[in-house]
Amino acid sequence: MGYKGYPAFQKEIRRMVRADLKGNERYNIAYEFRDSKNGFLLRTLQKELENLSHLRETLDEAEFNKAVQMIQRSRDILVVGSRSTASLAYHFWFGLTKLELNVSRVTTVNSEAFDRMNKPNRPDLVILIGFPRYLRELKEVLDLAKEKHVHTIIISDSPFSPFRGDVNLYSPAESASFMAFHCAPLILINALIDHVGMLDRNATLKALEHFEKLAAGRKYFL
Repeated sequence: MGYKGYPAFQKEIRRMVRADLKGNERYNIAYEFRDSKNGFLLRTLQKELENLSHLRETLDEAEFNKAVQMIQRSRDILVVGSRSTASLAYHFWFGLTKLELNVSRVTTVNSEAFDRMNKPNRPDLVILIGFPRYLRELKEVLDLAKEKHVHTIIISDSPFSPFRGDVNLYSPAESASFMAFHCAPLILINALIDHVGMLDRNATLKALEHFEKLAAGRKYFL
């Protein structure tokens, strides 16, 4: 089944069960096992460190490299995230725009997102970010992208995620709260942006210099 041993299999089963928990159920579990002695900050840090450690151990480098190549070669990219993953999609979009790639974002899935996919000049790559609890609207966007033969990159938490694309990258997002913990996915996204930027040094430097000239002219920074 692809697991290193029975403990790894057990961990995945626990993850699948927790993925379906509602916000109030997550809160009750967190409240029951709260540790006021060690503090809430330390509990959050510990869980995020566990997620980062798991990301380092399980990241598929071959899939990662495929994603980087696909991003670099695409003429028109659409990054999609909604609700808790909207901020991740925005960050990914912002990083790719700094490289002057032709990229747009959808952080609220509505009719405009589906209209974009139905246009003749639709994107040739959709990057979809979806974590538990998995949103039906994101699955609908993904299904339409596949129907239109658009390449897809998925960033999710597990091979058991309902989102499957041409390239699939998995990052743990285990939470010790009713709020989503997305430190590990954010680092994965940063690594993708960084790697894309390293593929063509001249193009990246040119893009960054353009931004600095604009920022200086518009006095973006104090």
